[in-house]
Amino acid sequence: MIRAVVLLFLLLMSCGSSERVITKNGTVYNIDGNEIKRNGVTVTDEISDESKDNVYDLLEQKENFDKANAEKIKYLEDAIEKQKDIENQAKQKQKDLKEKLEALKDTIEKRQEARDKYASLKKEFEQNKRLLEKQKDKLSQKEIKEKQREIEALKIKVSRAKDELEKLSFL
Repeated sequence: MIRAVVLLFLLLMSCGSSERVITKNGTVYNIDGNEIKRNGVTVTDEISDESKDNVYDLLEQKENFDKANAEKIKYLEDAIEKQKDIENQAKQKQKDLKEKLEALKDTIEKRQEARDKYASLKKEFEQNKRLLEKQKDKLSQKEIKEKQREIEALKIKVSRAKDELEKLSFL
């Protein structure tokens, strides 16, 4: 918006619009093309050449000042836009890093759960195996076969838990 106003202002200046100049002694002149006016009355022929030169010098200084300010405004607006782009890129990078962090935390948690599951199943398998060996003499053949089936099922669970743990260890 500011840029549009400044550009419109510069365009109007270059099209010969009326410009106001205030001298050091406080006299206000309006310059309209080649005419110099004071209080709405043309005074171009009435003022000295030195005064005219002074008015035109002041006008040139004013135009140079306005042009320099317009350039500064454009520079600052461009710098703000670049900074916004940098901030947006930084926000996106931060979002990406947070997502990677969460994914890593999830992987670590899953790996720990898989380790715990494997250790628990392995312990249960070993205990049942030892218990069967101790109680073998006291159990019937049917009970022994039932315990062996349970142990075999645990062995399969241990193997699957180990596979899952190994799979997660490579992620």
